[in-house]
Amino acid sequence: MIVFTLLIEVPPEQKANTVDLFESVAGIISVQPGNESINMYYQMYHQNELLLVSKWKSFEYLEHHIQSEPFRKILAMIDLAIKEPEVKFYNVSSTRGFELIEKIKG
Repeated sequence: MIVFTLLIEVPPEQKANTVDLFESVAGIISVQPGNESINMYYQMYHQNELLLVSKWKSFEYLEHHIQSEPFRKILAMIDLAIKEPEVKFYNVSSTRGFELIEKIKG
């Protein structure tokens, strides 16, 4: 699984526009081949920071997404940022659930 994250800080007056832009493409992205999820989060202590997280079955699916029109709209969000956005790609080789907590707690 590949996880793509985009952390941006936008001016307070642009926050609603940024959220609207995300909402306008999230549904389209969520049904793209290989997409497992897409979400946007508000930072708890920095209300003007927004975190976009999308999960992809493989790099090939993500690569196709990066070439798509909805991704170009996501990139437009970067133009609204007031500082350098943080973009990261995580290659996840395994995931664990609650069973890990139970194992650790004994």
